[in-house]
Amino acid sequence: MKLVIAIINKSDSKLVVKELMKGGFLVTKMSSAGGFLKVGTSTLFIGTHAERVEKAIDIIKSVSKEHKYVIGKVVTEQRSAIENENGKEIVVGGATVFVVEMEQILKI
Repeated sequence: MKLVIAIINKSDSKLVVKELMKGGFLVTKMSSAGGFLKVGTSTLFIGTHAERVEKAIDIIKSVSKEHKYVIGKVVTEQRSAIENENGKEIVVGGATVFVVEMEQILKI
C-alpha cells in the first residue's frame, strides 16, 4: 500500500479531486497554504495499491497547472529574499507529490 500526498493550487483542487474519483481513487482533501508565497493550496491524501500510484500521478499531472504570481504582491516579510526582482513573475509548478509506504488503511 502507498500513500500519495499531493499539494496542489487551491484553484485546481476541485477538478483534480473529481478526476481522481472518476479514476476510482478515494481522496481526502485538506486546505493548506504555501510557505514562501503564502498562497492557498490543497493537500490531497490518496491511499492506494502500489500498482495504481502512477495512474494517480498521471491524473494529477494532467489537471494541475502552472500558476504565475507577480513578485510585487508577495507577502511583505518574504520580500527581502527577492527585493531586487519587484514586478517580475514567479511561475509555480502544478503539484508537489510525495509517495510513501503505508502499512494499512482503516475505515472506522
